[in-house]
Amino acid sequence: ELHKKIRPNTPPFQLIFNLGLLYAEQNRFDEAKAAFEESLDYCEKLNIPQGVYFNNKGLGDLYASSKMYDEATIKYKQALEVAEELNQSFYIAELRESMYLNYKASKNFESALSELESYKAITDSLAKRDSENALSDLESKIELDRQTEINRLLEGKQIQQEEQLALRQWLIVAAIGLIFCILLFLFFSLKVSKHHKKLNAVLNKQKTELETINATKDKLFTIVSH
Repeated sequence: ELHKKIRPNTPPFQLIFNLGLLYAEQNRFDEAKAAFEESLDYCEKLNIPQGVYFNNKGLGDLYASSKMYDEATIKYKQALEVAEELNQSFYIAELRESMYLNYKASKNFESALSELESYKAITDSLAKRDSENALSDLESKIELDRQTEINRLLEGKQIQQEEQLALRQWLIVAAIGLIFCILLFLFFSLKVSKHHKKLNAVLNKQKTELETINATKDKLFTIVSH
């Protein structure tokens, strides 16, 4: 009822198919058959192959559960044609299994064996494909982990190099500062040394002058006392 209000121009084929499944679960054969056929008619008119597949398979399962094996076979084959056109291996395998069980129940053992072999071949192929996909995914994950580890190591090495470079720059700055301090010390030491030499020269000159004065004084006292 809500579908009619929300999507008045679109047939509710999915809802009708779901009703068919529900009726089939309740063993309401006629209602289930009518629902599947109505949904199938909509899907065929709208060219919805997935809907055609599911409704034909629904009818096949319904006939098989009611022991109408020939009718079930017809519907399974119609669904199989659609599945093969869609190239859906899972759908094909599902149908092969249903057809095997249907032939087995009808005691058509030769056909049942053929369907079982087809089912086994498809499931083996699917299993192999899944295994190959899983292996490919695992290889991709391993490669991704390897690249991640390489990137982590490179980042660690880069950080280490940056730290070493920072330390080297700090040591260079410290060495420049130390050299500057040494040069400054040498400059002041040289300046102090020159100042000391100048003072010594002045002191030596004053000493010489004092010695001359003392000698003159002694000579004067000698003359005076004589």
